[in-house]
Amino acid sequence: MNRGQDPHLLRAIGRAWGWRQQMERGEVTTIADLAAEEGLSDRYVSRLLRPAWLAPDVLERLVVRR
Repeated sequence: MNRGQDPHLLRAIGRAWGWRQQMERGEVTTIADLAAEEGLSDRYVSRLLRPAWLAPDVLERLVVRR
């Protein structure tokens, strides 16, 4: 059954990947720095960052084959 793509899930994954890239480039060094820059709590940012480290096959199932 193909339920289509969830725009909220896609947005969350995109945001997480963007934050991961900022961290990898050294633009921010901690989750607290990132949270302060975004105006969010560090707990929320930490939770939202998790999909950025999912295995590629898991991401594919979430995004493409949903």
